[in-house]
Amino acid sequence: MDLETALQAISAGPHNDEEVFRLAAEYLVDHRDLLKHRVFIDIPDPNGRLTTNLDAKWTKIKEGSTARCACGNERIIMPLTMRSEFVGIIGEQIVLTVGQQIYIKPLGGDKQSTYLNLVMVKKNGDLYAALYINPFDQMINLTTIFDGPSAVRVPELIEEAQEDGDLVLYMHDSNFEIPILKFVGATKDSLSIRLDTAVEAFQPETARLRHQHQLN
Repeated sequence: MDLETALQAISAGPHNDEEVFRLAAEYLVDHRDLLKHRVFIDIPDPNGRLTTNLDAKWTKIKEGSTARCACGNERIIMPLTMRSEFVGIIGEQIVLTVGQQIYIKPLGGDKQSTYLNLVMVKKNGDLYAALYINPFDQMINLTTIFDGPSAVRVPELIEEAQEDGDLVLYMHDSNFEIPILKFVGATKDSLSIRLDTAVEAFQPETARLRHQHQLN
């Protein structure tokens, strides 16, 4: 097995072929030095009731990953190192206008793992990018509830980008600074961004929920 094959097996999920999935997860645990981004895995729940899988064959994977839920079946395999430099998706630029929004999550992640919801709003004639951090996390964000999201005036973003050469938005996760997107341009009514190769845009209405595969 190689890295690409292992990642494809993880993406297919445990119910496609549980043994292939397990071997792929073990490969990733053994080759964390090859990983460029976090990998989300779901250890099958034999009872289908969100109970902990105690089968010893999953022990190695548990020891090489981090739990994300109370039962311990939803897990993350972390790279040994995470790159901090931005690597943009080649040829892809997203243009957002007033009223539009984008949800961004780790490549292969579920809905709850979403890093960011960016919403374009206009106030007093100025264009703003409102940033909702971890919008679907089960933890309550009191700052967002009482103070609202962080909002950045778009002309100031672009001015800073022009001065610095690059303006990349990072997220802090598990002691890593993870590049999410780069601000690349704007007009009075729009903002242009480029996503990093380790994240993806998605529609929350159709995104996989944590443990959804076990509840179907």
